[in-house]
Amino acid sequence: MPEIGSTYGIEDVAKLVSQRAAMRLVETFPGTVLYIPKKVTENHELLVIGADDATAISLEFGGNHITVPMSFISPRKRRLLIYRLASENMSRRQIALRTGCTERRVYQILSDAGWTDDRQTSLFDDISASTLKFSD
Repeated sequence: MPEIGSTYGIEDVAKLVSQRAAMRLVETFPGTVLYIPKKVTENHELLVIGADDATAISLEFGGNHITVPMSFISPRKRRLLIYRLASENMSRRQIALRTGCTERRVYQILSDAGWTDDRQTSLFDDISASTLKFSD
C-alpha cells in the first residue's frame, strides 16, 4: 500500500489499470497534479476513466497525488518531432499545439539545438552603427 502523501506518476496508473486510462487522464488533465481521493464519489473528475478504473486507482493510491504529464510522448521523441516540424516551416505556435507543449518550450528546444527562424529578421539588421547615438 502506498504511503499517504506520496506522489505517483502516470506510469503507475498504466501499470495498475490500463494504458487507455492513463492516456485519458493525460488528455483530460495535462500538466497537473491530480489528487486521488480514498473513495471516488459519483461526480468526481476521476470518473472520466470509468468507474471501475477510478475505483481501482482510488483503492491503490487514495490520499495521494498523481503527476500527469503534458503528453504521453517522451521528451526525446517530442524534441525530434519539434525539429521535424520546424524543418517543415511550421509556425512555432502550430508546433506547440501539435506537440502538447508551450510556444516558449518550442523556442527553448530549438534554441538549445542552434536552430534559427529565417523568417524573422534581427531587430538590429536595418540599423547602421552611424545612426546609433548614445548619451552619457
